[in-house]
Amino acid sequence: MMLCVFVLSATLAAVHAGEIQIDYYAGFVPSGDGSPFSNYVASEVASDIRFAQGCWWYWHPHGINAFGAHMQGTLVVNKTGLYPFALTSDDGSRVYVDGKLVLDNGGPHGPITVLTILKLSAGYHSFELNFWEDGTGASGVDFALPDGVTFGEATIPDAEAMLQQLLENVSGIGPGRSLTNKVMRAQSFCAMQDTEAACWVLKSFVNEVRAQQARKIPLDIAVGLISDAQTIMAAIGCQ
Repeated sequence: MMLCVFVLSATLAAVHAGEIQIDYYAGFVPSGDGSPFSNYVASEVASDIRFAQGCWWYWHPHGINAFGAHMQGTLVVNKTGLYPFALTSDDGSRVYVDGKLVLDNGGPHGPITVLTILKLSAGYHSFELNFWEDGTGASGVDFALPDGVTFGEATIPDAEAMLQQLLENVSGIGPGRSLTNKVMRAQSFCAMQDTEAACWVLKSFVNEVRAQQARKIPLDIAVGLISDAQTIMAAIGCQ
């Protein structure tokens, strides 16, 4: 049984893969996806978007019967490919991925599901979901993700900042300056927006760390460096 609850604390939020920002409004347009919204009420963080069937079609956050909701976060795609998505709602809703409308379930209506298939590259993609409820009958919205796609952090990680942190973490570690040089090269390629070259260098970095772990690099440090590099690779869309 899925409970209709929110992740409210930073400690609990860290447990979940998703960190979806939800803003609630008392004012909305009773058509389309309800936007533009007005009369802000409150904000919360959720780990998933299952507020229709997951709330037994009775979703009234903060006790509001009629309301609008704006949700935003990121989709993390494991590898480039075609992925099916489903959006179910009562009343209207729309989903935007990377700023483009991809699912339109707008307007006043009972429980309806719309489907689409998206071609997405590996890495992070921003998404927004708008929803409104007129205050009568069923209420809720579900955004179903396919295998290989998960909800990520509330915002797309800053690859440039993560590379700088990795450079600081790797300084003085491992065989000579090889690892440091690789991170610096990755920074240069990212600055030139040469993602393919940056990915190649980061993969080489990971392979070198693995080869030296428990030898010239302590195992716990090696695991952290590999995890950091893989996060950066996902953020810039490495295959």
